[in-house]
Amino acid sequence: MKDIREAVARVARRLFMARLIERIGKSLFYGAIVVLLVTIVDKFVHFGVPEWVFPAVIAPVVLLAGFLWTLRVKPTGLEAAVDIDRELGLKERVSTALALGEPKRPIEEALIADAADKVRGLEAARVVDLRAPRELAFMPFPLFAA
Repeated sequence: MKDIREAVARVARRLFMARLIERIGKSLFYGAIVVLLVTIVDKFVHFGVPEWVFPAVIAPVVLLAGFLWTLRVKPTGLEAAVDIDRELGLKERVSTALALGEPKRPIEEALIADAADKVRGLEAARVVDLRAPRELAFMPFPLFAA
C-alpha cells in the first residue's frame, strides 16, 4: 500500500505542476488581451499614466490569479490514481486499491499487491506531461499590437 500511496503522491504533485503551467499560461494570455484593450482605451481617453504601467500592473495580477486558480482546485489522490489507471491502461486497479485502503479479505490483498507491483518505481512523467498551453503561442500578438 505504501508503494501505491507514494506513486499517487508523485503523480498528484506532477498534476499540480501541469495545471499550474496551464493556468498561468492562460492567465498571461488573457492579461495580454487586457493590456491591449486598456492601451486602446488609453489612446482615446488618456489616463495620465505612462504606457509601461499597464503591463507592469496587470502581469503580477494575472500571475497571482493563475496561481490562486490552481491552488483553489488541487488534484486529489483519487484523481491522480485515476490518471495512473488511464495512462497505463490498468483498468481501475490503482484507484480501487487506493479506495479500499487496508485489505480485509484475501482478494483485496491480491488486488492491492497487483496494483503495487504495477506502480512500483513509476515515474510521474509517464503519466502527466508538462506542456505549455496553446494560448501562449498567440500571446505576442496582443502585446505587439499594444
